[in-house]
Amino acid sequence: MYTEVRLHPPLEKKLSAEGDVGDYAAVQAQHEGELVLIVASNRLTPLDVRRLLGDAGTATVPDAYAVVPALEREKSESLALGWAEKLLTGRPLYRLCPPETEVQRLLIEVWERSLGIDGIGIDDDFIELGGDSVAAVEILTETEKRVGTEVGVDELFECGTVRELSSRIEGKAGSGDA
Repeated sequence: MYTEVRLHPPLEKKLSAEGDVGDYAAVQAQHEGELVLIVASNRLTPLDVRRLLGDAGTATVPDAYAVVPALEREKSESLALGWAEKLLTGRPLYRLCPPETEVQRLLIEVWERSLGIDGIGIDDDFIELGGDSVAAVEILTETEKRVGTEVGVDELFECGTVRELSSRIEGKAGSGDA
């Protein structure tokens, strides 16, 4: 069950100013307390929304977000919460998970610089973030310098996320394969 809540004013201002955002709402899960931003747009991708959230500053970022074609509202202009619950069930929620380890923190710094995206989380997918073979080589070269562990291009594409790649790197370091 969700309750509609207000967003921080800087994020509301950012979303209102974005021409491709048709509507948006923030809902809070009653049991978990998770704040979910729902953005209605036929043009924005999850990566576009991620960039908007990154530009708004970390203090305003929700726990997760979803991109939908449209929002359904009641006559009072409040979000139709039953509809929102049904809409979010089974839909991928994109989460902004911060780093949990030093290796994850270093990888996020490298990924953000190489991909030109702020606010990358440990579960964001390299390909979905716009990563390609050129960015992969840049990321892997910088990772080897900063972390001291060699990682192959195939490993980056196989792992796909900072969480999985850091686990692979930490496993290599622990086994002496670094």
